Amino acid sequence: MTRAERHHLFIIVVSWLCTLCVPVAFAGQPKVQAPTGLWDGSIQSRAGEVSFGIELKSQASGLDAVLVNATDRQPFSSASWDGQT
Repeated sequence: MTRAERHHLFIIVVSWLCTLCVPVAFAGQPKVQAPTGLWDGSIQSRAGEVSFGIELKSQASGLDAVLVNATDRQPFSSASWDGQT
């Protein structure tokens, strides 16, 4: 086997090993948890700024969200978290 052939074989083996290792490395990454707790927000309306809160709770069935405005609490019909959004 020539030096060029050994070099080519080395490149193939290293590429193959990297292909096997990359999925294993990503599998070990911790899953990003949903942002839970009370989040503050505000919107600008014609009447002025309106402040509100959104309470997020992680449940076994998924993510629960509630709009909080002073003592009024209105549950969202759905909420989701994909790890980023």
